[in-house]
Amino acid sequence: MERTKRPYELRILTPAHFFRPQTPPPPLLRSLSPRSYLVASSTSATVFSLSLPLHMGQTTSHPPLLMDSGNTEKRDLTLDLPDDCLALVFHHLSSTADRNRCSLVCRRWLAVDSLSRYRLSLRATASLPASSLLGCRFPSLSRLTLRCDRSSLSIPDGVLLSLSSLCPNLVALRLKACRHLSDDAFHSLALPRLVEFSASSCNFGASALNSLLASSPNLESLSIKRLRGLAADPPSLHVSAAASRLRRIHLKELFNAQALAPLLAGSLQLESLTVVRCSGDWDQILEDATVKVRGLVHLHIERSHVGDRGLSAVARCASLESFNLIKTPDCTDSGVAGVAAGCRGLRRVRLDGWRMNRIGDVGLTGLAKNCRNLKELVLVGLNPTASSLGELGEGCPGVERLALCGSETIGDGELAVVAAKFRSLRKLCVKGCPVSDDGMGALARGCPELVKVKVKKCRGVSVEGVEFLKQHRPGKALEFELDEEEEVHGKDNLELVVGNERTNVAATLSPSKSIVLRARMSFLVIAGSIRRW
Repeated sequence: MERTKRPYELRILTPAHFFRPQTPPPPLLRSLSPRSYLVASSTSATVFSLSLPLHMGQTTSHPPLLMDSGNTEKRDLTLDLPDDCLALVFHHLSSTADRNRCSLVCRRWLAVDSLSRYRLSLRATASLPASSLLGCRFPSLSRLTLRCDRSSLSIPDGVLLSLSSLCPNLVALRLKACRHLSDDAFHSLALPRLVEFSASSCNFGASALNSLLASSPNLESLSIKRLRGLAADPPSLHVSAAASRLRRIHLKELFNAQALAPLLAGSLQLESLTVVRCSGDWDQILEDATVKVRGLVHLHIERSHVGDRGLSAVARCASLESFNLIKTPDCTDSGVAGVAAGCRGLRRVRLDGWRMNRIGDVGLTGLAKNCRNLKELVLVGLNPTASSLGELGEGCPGVERLALCGSETIGDGELAVVAAKFRSLRKLCVKGCPVSDDGMGALARGCPELVKVKVKKCRGVSVEGVEFLKQHRPGKALEFELDEEEEVHGKDNLELVVGNERTNVAATLSPSKSIVLRARMSFLVIAGSIRRW
């Protein structure tokens, strides 16, 4: 009888197919024979010659029966594999779709998959099945994501309330675009083991956050993005600091963000704070927060209303190691120098001056004098001079990663200072700066530890400069990426690897972004003309 292949087959694999080469298989799996490793996969990888296709129309609920080469009887080889090992095999599948297919093979595989499934992402529309099925299907669920799109109705309040009884082990909960959830859904929600909570594009407000913080004493990470309910709350309503164990707070695109000021001031164990495009007077918020919160390790402020007054409050956090100040036009040299003086343990600094020339040599000199442990420095939209770069190289001898982007003062002389002063530099990025081949020649004679250079949108650098750098640094594996725009609106994307193994220059020609965009626009115009015709 002619047999038709199904698109998915049961294949017998060796342990090497389930584990990366760096990770050896556990002793229990090494003791099993290669026949005991089974996996349902849609890939066409190289396997043993034994590959038994399933027949179309086969609806048996029993495990697949395989033919042993030594016997004429059919025997279920999956019974030799313990449930723990089978769950480990499911865990190492390449995609969630393959794991879902495995759960449909037989009842035993369904039970093993249910008990070992800890992460789940669902499309949280109003047509979501009864929430009681969630606890029966995934009793060990610990991380849940509920997401909806703009064109659909999201889940009602009842689905969220049922999580208290159906998912008692829930550790992380993420809500995205669940716009029909109200504050009442959080008043009766009880997730005592919840550690991470994230909400984006939702309509609940401060009252819901207060209820969540009160019912989740172990909450450590809170992420709020585009929470529209905060804007509708009265000014007198604030988010209290009921959860004093918060360690990470991420705020993005919030209106009426000053309602969160009591939360920041009461989170005594706060280590990481990220503020991106949030309204409110953040100078006052940071001053109130840093009176008791002194353990900040990471601070990221982007496009928010903060000035030198707020930076002077940040200087109280002596344990700060990572400091990102991006596109805040009210911050000046004095504020950056104050942070450097108060936070001497800084290791990673990123400054984006938005080309407003309010942060320059004075602020960078403050970093050079006080932050000797600096490892990574990113300067975007600033105009440092050779003197400040020289002081940074001498005052911060351990800098390994340096990025200079969008600067009008970074030329060949400044690159020569970088090559002479930054002796520990390993990675360098220069983008949109007026450098030329002379600067590449300076790099060839300095920076003995340099292993990677990226040069983008620097028209003065040519292939000849790259060849010179390759010839004078033959002992180092130097990766060089050149993005050069020509007058004919073309772009040459060159990747050069300089070393003993590869000494040739590999160049691949790719069109520029302007050509791709122009081609897409032309296609749209032509398509519109054809439809009108």
